[in-house]
Amino acid sequence: MVILQLTGEELSNLMLNAVRTALSNTPPSSPPATDEFLTVQEAAKFLHLAVPTVYSMVQRKEFAASKRGGRLYFFKSDLIAYLKGGRKKSNNEIQAEAARYIGKKRKGGNNA
Repeated sequence: MVILQLTGEELSNLMLNAVRTALSNTPPSSPPATDEFLTVQEAAKFLHLAVPTVYSMVQRKEFAASKRGGRLYFFKSDLIAYLKGGRKKSNNEIQAEAARYIGKKRKGGNNA
């Protein structure tokens, strides 16, 4: 076992070098993903649908689209929200929701 005696300045330099080494070895973090726009073709590919199907879904207002210069654009987050909206609940989720509903239900009828 080795015991080192360091001055305050030496300890400070040692820690500074260790932090610099650690920071230089970590990959740069990517900037936060901004909400990306998709064209009709990209949206169709993302949703695994045909382009005419995407146009008809926009016409039925199933999800939002922006129109600029005669072209439709979609926020990727809107498409993800659309996909999540079609999620079916598991039996456990349904039972938990039913239990919450029954727990909140008034007991005793109309006492007005």
